[in-house]
Amino acid sequence: MECETKKGPAVKAQIETEQNTTYHRMSMIAILVGLRMLRPCEVTVYTPDQFLVTTINEGNMDKWKREEWRRPHGKEIKNKELWQELYEQTQKHRVTLEFSESTRYSDRLQSKMR
Repeated sequence: MECETKKGPAVKAQIETEQNTTYHRMSMIAILVGLRMLRPCEVTVYTPDQFLVTTINEGNMDKWKREEWRRPHGKEIKNKELWQELYEQTQKHRVTLEFSESTRYSDRLQSKMR
């Protein structure tokens, strides 16, 4: 996780692995690992996973929670436990997701300077 602190950019790393997983599931796990490290705050998450950006920013988690984590046709959503924890984390933090092909802070900073 890269973040901006009062003292400037900071990097904190934690490694988690999971066998036989999917891209979206690993993206969610990565976001959760980062959010767990933080005290309640306002945070912008940069991710190359457009599905997560759209799902979270359009408020689908609120709809799923109201529907007891089921889709309109009644089928339980995939990765329910991760969505539930992600929902809890978005209640602790003010989370915004932004699409970015690069999730590296230094890459985004350089592109802003151009």
